[in-house]
Amino acid sequence: RAFAAFGAAATLLVVTDLARSASILLGEAGWAAPAWAAVVGANLLAAWGASRLPDDRSRPCREATPAPLAWRLEGLLPVALTYIVVGFTLFNWWAAGQVDWLAVSASLVLVLLLVARQGVIAGQRELRQHAALVNAAADMAFVAGTDGRIVLANPALRQAVGGWEEESSHNLSEFLEPGVELSGLLRTAHTSGWTGEAAVRGSRGKEVPVLLTLRPVAQGQPSTPLLAGIAHDLTAINQRQQQLQAAMAEVAAARQQLQLLNEGLEAKVQERTQELERTVADLARLNEELKALDKLKTEFVSLVSHELRAPLTNIRTGIELVSGGHPQLSQGVQETLALVQSEAQRLTRFVESILDVSALEAGKFSLRLQAVDLRLTARNTVAGFSDARARERIRLAFPESLASLRADEAALQSVVFHLLDNALKYAPEGEIELSAGRRGGEVEVTIRDHGPGIPGSELEQIFDIFHRLDSRDSREVYGHGLGLHLVRRLLQAMGGEIRAEPAEGGGLRMVFRLPAAVDPAQGPPSRQA
Repeated sequence: RAFAAFGAAATLLVVTDLARSASILLGEAGWAAPAWAAVVGANLLAAWGASRLPDDRSRPCREATPAPLAWRLEGLLPVALTYIVVGFTLFNWWAAGQVDWLAVSASLVLVLLLVARQGVIAGQRELRQHAALVNAAADMAFVAGTDGRIVLANPALRQAVGGWEEESSHNLSEFLEPGVELSGLLRTAHTSGWTGEAAVRGSRGKEVPVLLTLRPVAQGQPSTPLLAGIAHDLTAINQRQQQLQAAMAEVAAARQQLQLLNEGLEAKVQERTQELERTVADLARLNEELKALDKLKTEFVSLVSHELRAPLTNIRTGIELVSGGHPQLSQGVQETLALVQSEAQRLTRFVESILDVSALEAGKFSLRLQAVDLRLTARNTVAGFSDARARERIRLAFPESLASLRADEAALQSVVFHLLDNALKYAPEGEIELSAGRRGGEVEVTIRDHGPGIPGSELEQIFDIFHRLDSRDSREVYGHGLGLHLVRRLLQAMGGEIRAEPAEGGGLRMVFRLPAAVDPAQGPPSRQA
């Protein structure tokens, strides 16, 4: 819009001037007032166009700002002058009817100059953009001659060097330390370029490590050779490298320490392993010795039991003969003989239990598994107790539809006897209940007493051989810790199991299970347990 306003104003002035000239030549005075009005209008139009021009005075990074009128005229006058000359030439050609070759030549020259000027303006704009790019770069950039003299330097280099004076000339040797002879380095860079590490000295003597790149400047015509240089600050990179090296050193030290600890640990592990091997060897030797002692104990107990069986039988037989053949004996003698007979019978049962345990441990206990009536076996076992009061305390509670057991009759009777005898001894008061019921393919038998019970930690240990809750010599209940162990081994040999558990309301429940007989009329063949 500003350009159109100036062009219209210039055209109006030219036309007005030509009209006035024509009116003077023709002697017509009526054009004076319109001519002056046209001049005033052209000036007003030019003033309006000037007000529409953009104001670039507030742009940053401008090194020099000419006067407003000067820079406006700088762009407008060449174009306006070209328009006037070309217009005057065309008007003169139209008015005179002939070509003024001098005016045509001047017009062509002005047009060519205008085109050249526009090209220069475009180049200046691109050059300013490149200059702005270099000035805004964080890396230090410069242009220098092969003698080291600085021609151009960006603000980053000036700030790094410090104390840069624009009026004075500077040389690379003042602040650059490439580590080699500078003049030879510049000649080499002009030939093939150069890249390497160097140092830039600041105003306070502080050196900044940089990665320096030098490349020759390509020029279109012979002139003084120049070098373009870029210096990238390596301070942060060097710090990171030093930190990385320190971290690597720490890692190496930690690895070495870990290796030493590992070696020490391996030595300790090897030492502990050797100690464990010696301990295992000692335990194995002790285990073999214990096995030998246990075998010797078992053989000794079995031998003693065998040797005691015959004398006990003779003692019992002799007492029975004396008691039956001499009715005239006094009551005191009869009671003494009965007591001896009872103790001999108890000792006989103890010997039989030891022999049964020995046979079970050796795997030589013969079992004949068949269908056994639990009710009949229980009645016969209860009837075998000599104490009438003990028989009265035992209550049998079997359902009518109770299935037979698949067991050895003698072994089952021994199991029931020992469990009842144990309940009678440790529960001196109250009822002893013997009950049974079907549980799937098994029969579950329960002996429940109303005694003091046993601690929960002893529920499994009471089945260990020779284990007793009260092992004192002055204990009230006499026993040897063989009965429950024998019961568990006999049940395991017949395919059953047993457990002890507290009873509701106090007391103890002994519960064992045995397989139910499939066919009571036919049992499996005998086997060794």
